[in-house]
Amino acid sequence: MVKAQTKGQKTAFIIVFIVFLIYSISLIYPFIWMFLNSFKMDVDFRADSFGLPSRWIFANYFDAITHVHKGANLLVMFFHSVMNVVIICIPGQFFAACTSYILSKYRFKLNKLIFNVALVIMVIPGIGSTAATFQLWHDLGIYDTYFSLFLMGGGGFGSGFLLLYSTFSTLSWTYAEAAFIDGASNFRTFMQIMLPQVFPVMFSLFIISAIGTWNDYYTPYMYLPTKPTIAVGLFEIEANALAQQIYPMFFALMLVATAPVLLLFVMMQNTIMENVTAGGIKG
Repeated sequence: MVKAQTKGQKTAFIIVFIVFLIYSISLIYPFIWMFLNSFKMDVDFRADSFGLPSRWIFANYFDAITHVHKGANLLVMFFHSVMNVVIICIPGQFFAACTSYILSKYRFKLNKLIFNVALVIMVIPGIGSTAATFQLWHDLGIYDTYFSLFLMGGGGFGSGFLLLYSTFSTLSWTYAEAAFIDGASNFRTFMQIMLPQVFPVMFSLFIISAIGTWNDYYTPYMYLPTKPTIAVGLFEIEANALAQQIYPMFFALMLVATAPVLLLFVMMQNTIMENVTAGGIKG
């Protein structure tokens, strides 16, 4: 039986509920405010930025999509953002799975050393290597190419490595032994037996990494100057919008640009939470 709540518990629940309600409103209200203002004319926005549109103007969204900045409109920037996600996140998750699997399931002399070095490197801020990386890409002739992003995303270490390492550690080695008896190679055992068992965790890590890459301003701005992404374009267009005071169009641009990542998170939030917190084999 569920015990009845005491008066103090009910009071605490109401207080916590009110606090979180206010917090949720503070998060949702800016989007509602931008949504309403994105349908206004510039004159209406300056006259009353908190009221409903006197006339709903859908042209702002058309202008947002077709607005050209440094030779790229929103669709081109959207394509560049998708390319960054694919090139950085997919190899990153695969190589993280490879390194975490080797270090968690195989024992060799440098096993612990590599793991400890990986932890130490994760503590060091990556911003410190910006100058060296920038010069290296120039010397190799891969600056402003997607291949440079592939090299940066395919390191095999990071927060995803730690989570996959702990997940692989909980997997029974019996599956691999059965595959070895049947004549499977180490690579085939990894690809067909062990990797599918951690795929839900990898998928959740991919979603988290994709959201971070989509919102990343520093990497494409520094290493892909001729391929502006959504994050880079929005920041620079914002400066122009503030100077020219074309706020409604800019609000429409922000909503269109952030809609994909918001929808992705809303649809996948339960999957992310379940797979990241669970992991391993049940039963």
